Amino acid sequence: MVGIAPILFVFWKVLKHTKFVRSVDADLVWDRPIIDAYEASFTSPPVGFWREMLDLIMFKRGSNDERFIDVDSRSEMNDLNRRRDSIKV
Repeated sequence: MVGIAPILFVFWKVLKHTKFVRSVDADLVWDRPIIDAYEASFTSPPVGFWREMLDLIMFKRGSNDERFIDVDSRSEMNDLNRRRDSIKV
């Protein structure tokens, strides 16, 4: 991936004619409240990569898994999304 990523990056920039964004111009904190609300919605700690893969293969997780977003956090995230969208010009 170390060799392929720069090639794909340059290919995408040339193909789509996108501009380079300087680091001082990039807005990296705009979505932070939404990301924090999403991360706070998890009720159990992460289980790790291999355990996650084993659960995926064994189909052990159901729809009532505790790690899914609860209703209060989902409504909080929707409120933050609406506020963010109303501010954008």
